[in-house]
Parts: sequence; structure tokens; C-alpha cells
Amino acid sequence: SHVTNARFTTEDKYVVTTGGNDRCVFQWRVAGAKRDDADEAKIAFDSDDEADFVGGDEIERSPEQERVNVVDMDMIFAAEEDGGGDEFMAVKPWLGAIVEPTVPPKFDPSVPDMELSLEWVHGYRAQDARDNLRYTKAGEMVYTAAAVGITLNTEKWLQRFNLTHNDDVICLAMHPDGIHVATGQMGRKPRVVVWRTDTMETVSVIEGFHRRAVCAVAFDKKDGRLLATVGQDDDHTLFVYDWEKERKIYSEKSDKNKVLAITWLDNNTLVTAGVKHILFWDLKSRTKKKGLWGRAKNVKIQPLMSLAPINDGAMLVSGTASGHIYAWDGRNCVRAVKAHDANVAAMWSCNAGLVTGGKDGKVRIWTHSLEPKNVFDIATFGSVRPSIRSVCWDPSTSRLLIGTIGSEIWEISASDGTSIHADGPLVQGHFKHELWGLAMHPTERKYITAGDDQTLRVWDIAQRRMTQMTDVGCLTRAVAFSPDGDRIAVGLGGSVGRGKQAAAGKWLMLRTRDLEQLSETKDSSQWISDVKFSPNGKVLAVGSHDNKIFLYDASGDDCPLKAMFEKHNSYIT
Repeated sequence: SHVTNARFTTEDKYVVTTGGNDRCVFQWRVAGAKRDDADEAKIAFDSDDEADFVGGDEIERSPEQERVNVVDMDMIFAAEEDGGGDEFMAVKPWLGAIVEPTVPPKFDPSVPDMELSLEWVHGYRAQDARDNLRYTKAGEMVYTAAAVGITLNTEKWLQRFNLTHNDDVICLAMHPDGIHVATGQMGRKPRVVVWRTDTMETVSVIEGFHRRAVCAVAFDKKDGRLLATVGQDDDHTLFVYDWEKERKIYSEKSDKNKVLAITWLDNNTLVTAGVKHILFWDLKSRTKKKGLWGRAKNVKIQPLMSLAPINDGAMLVSGTASGHIYAWDGRNCVRAVKAHDANVAAMWSCNAGLVTGGKDGKVRIWTHSLEPKNVFDIATFGSVRPSIRSVCWDPSTSRLLIGTIGSEIWEISASDGTSIHADGPLVQGHFKHELWGLAMHPTERKYITAGDDQTLRVWDIAQRRMTQMTDVGCLTRAVAFSPDGDRIAVGLGGSVGRGKQAAAGKWLMLRTRDLEQLSETKDSSQWISDVKFSPNGKVLAVGSHDNKIFLYDASGDDCPLKAMFEKHNSYIT
């Protein structure tokens, strides 16, 4: 029958039509229409969630910032030649305090006799990345840290590296063959690199399409010929490539809100999801359709943090910020299951079932019908920050590979949840903002580091492991060993844009053997930027951001103040 009339309701959520010959009135719901605010989940986020939702112009870099962040010496030399601007010079504040020698040494243009090669990387990118830790076909693990792609062989305790990226890598996808991996980075013109985990050789480099960052990557599930990527431009544009030919075959704007996850259902259909949205893409018809949240019990509009196809792509599940798993039939949300006490940032599916990882520190194994099987609490292992960021399941060996926001990688049994490695996590590293303090032991092959995660760590060069750690309770900017190596001086304070900390200006003296605190001193009104022992170990110099240098008697553990210099007209660096 012909349609005689059509009208939208208030707020355009419904359309009412009337038929001529059939004399019927139909009410239609507009697909993807905005629902009432009451249908949106009310979720309290904290500082650990910030990196997940930062995007768009919030991560825009100036040319000067790009020169500092990108590993490209040509750009850095160019900045020096043209002056670089105040922003660039600000990263080299010592220049104003340097005086040229009266008789400068003869310039030697020859290449140094020795070269540096990367030997080991401690830590794992977890703060603004999810589901970026996988098993390879050979049973090794592949992950990223900084601008480095890494494979780790736990039996040989050997790392190998792909160094094609020139900026921080924030997403990773494993090819169906278990050999190739795709990684995406940050930057004004970010790269997507496809490389082999068996040889570490780069196979393809795709760049020039995205802006600001590549926040999500995924190979198609069948043969891995197609690679989908999402950028951090204002429209979070989706690109699909034939990556072997480095040829773009499709691109389209996705959503103004940040995209947090991507997956393929089959070679023709893929799904992107993120902050209060989910989109279903059909490559054959080159169309996208919004997911329909529907009226299933406990379903609320909210950020979708992770995606996984189950039953060979017949069903889709998504992890939410509230801790629920949503099940999707087609593009309709049909079921909500409470899985975790906080966001579900990580998912992995295979023929054996589904694994989810939550901010609550728990890893859960499910059947394909979303019936719970096992639950394991990573906090019981002593994880420094057990919030889960990545999960991977190898049913053939009954192993689970788990990454936490504390930059730790754990491997546990999928059968009983016991840690496969008795000495704790396989990988450890600093996990918050920046790393500042670094000092070598004067006689032994070990060093210490400290930074914004408020931890001080001792690393063994020969073992390639962290051997000690303590929480100093404040941002840390400087560390130093005493000449005999028995004590460690730690300068506290710093700024990450949240105001001054109460402990800023303090410095601590620790005993190296057990990291026990021997003394605590505060004479500065600003954060400590450098600490140094005299060659005989009897004097400790402490530089601060209030333009002063303090000298302490370090012959004992109480360290009284001996003298103070305050002639500098800027802070000590």
C-alpha cells in the first residue's frame, strides 16, 4: 500500500506513517536515535581512566613538540639550526648556564669507534593502550614499550626488537597466522607498521593517512589480507588497507567521540566502538550503521572499552565502562551480563571460550553463551597495580597472558590461576607519567630509577630484572648512590599539572641493602631536581626548584645542613 503521510515525533526518535489502501498506522523507531539521559550510565572515572578518553585536539602537538618526541635526528638538527623557538629550547635549560671554553678542543668529525645497540627494555605500554599483548605462533609473547616492538622468549630470556616506529606505539594487532603483527603509533603523521615476529623484519609501513595518532588496528579474521585502522583526527576516521600492497581500499569518518576498540566479524563486516557509540561497517555496500542499544535489562549507553567476536563472528560481545559485558545480535544489543566491578578494558575470544580482564584486577573465563567458568584475582600475586589492560589465552598450553596498568606482564595457568613463573611478573616497569631519576651503582652492575609513579626501583643488568622496589610516597625527580654504594639519596617533588605535593622539597636517605629509610629532610620550599654525593661521600649536594643548592653533612645517617647557596636566578636542573 502507498504511504499517505509521515511525521517525526518530538526529538526525532520515532516516525509515524499512515497507509492508504491498508488503512494502517505504523510507528517506527529511528535507528541510532539519541535516547533519554536516564538511559545513560552514570560512571565515576578516576585518574587511571584519563588516558583512555584523551583524544582529538587534546593530543595535538606543535612542530617544536613533535621534534622532541619523534625519534628523528634530522628534525632535531634542523631545530637547532633555525633556533627552534622557545618551546624547543625549553627542553635544554642548561644552555643558559654554559660558558664556551677559552681554548676549545679541535673539532673531530669522525664517527665514534663504538656503537650502541638496544639490549633490553623493561616495562610495557599499558596506560593508554589495551589488548596489546599477544602470543606468537612460536609461543613467544609480543608487546610494545615506547617506540619499540618487542618479542620475549621466556625460556631463553631473550628479547628481540623492531625499531621502525619513531614515536610511542599505542595499539597492536596479531595476524591470524600468528607471525605478522601490526602496530600503530602517535605523532602528527603517525605510522602503521606491519612486521614479522619470527625475524623482526618490517614488511610494510603505511603513513600519510592518519593524524595525531593511530588508536586502533585489526586484521580481518579469515586470511589477514585486510588491515583496519582508526585515527585520532576529529572524526576518528577509519581506513582499510590491503597492507601487503600498502594500498588504501576504503576510508570513512566514524564518530566524533573517541574510538576505543575495533574488531572484524568476517571479511566484509567490522565493528568500531568507543565513547557512547558503536558502529557496524559493511565494506561490500560501503555503509556504516549505528548499533541499537535497545531495551534489554541493565543496558545503558556508556563507553565500550573492548570488543570480541564469538561463535565465529555470529555474535559480538563488548566490554563496558560499568563492568558489564553486552551481547550483540547483529547490531542489536540483546543482553547485559555483570562481569567485573569496574571497566572491562580487555577481551580475548577463541574456540575454547572468552576471557575478560577488568579494572578490578580480575580475569574471568566464560563460555560462548556467557556462562562464567573461572575467575582469577591478579592482586593476590602482589601486583603493584592489578587493573587489567590486556588478556590473551592459549588453550593448547592452558596459559593466560595478562598485562596490567602497572606495566607488568603476568603469565598464569588457565586451569587453576597459579602463576607459571615463581619469581613474579615476567615484565615490570614504571607506570605513571614520566621517568626522571637514574643512577648507576659505583661498583656493581645495577642501577636505580625513580619517577612519577612514586616508586624507586633497583635493576640488575646481568639478570635483566628488577630486584627491589619501594614506594616513596611522592613524585621523584632525582636519585644518587653514595660512593660506597651503601646508601641512596632520593629527591622528592615534581609537577604533573595537579598542584604542589605535600612532600615536595623533601629528600630521603635510604639503605641500599633493603631500601629502608634512614632519614628524611626538608629545607627547600620547592621540589628537588638533583642530588649528588661528594667523591668521599661525606657531603651531599641537593639542588631544588627554589633556585637554591643545599649542602648536607652525609658522614652519618642524620645529615644536618651545613651550607646553602642562593645566588642562582633560576631553578637548579
